[in-house]
Amino acid sequence: MDLIKALRKLHADTVLIDKNGKAWTAEDLEYTLLDDLRDQRWNRQSVQLTETGIYRIGEQGEPEELLYTLPETVAAS
Repeated sequence: MDLIKALRKLHADTVLIDKNGKAWTAEDLEYTLLDDLRDQRWNRQSVQLTETGIYRIGEQGEPEELLYTLPETVAAS
């Protein structure tokens, strides 16, 4: 799935923390990424949603880099 789809699977008020320590709600981050049309590679990159965060998927299909952490446990569906 891509990053936008992963964010849409979360509750709108779910808090995510990026690698710079900035906190976002899933809804705010989605809207921010959708507004930023300059970097569609970031918005549409392949990711995996887990109970601990959102990870970029590498060429081998394995989690490669943690993009956003989830400070609370959520069900990934």
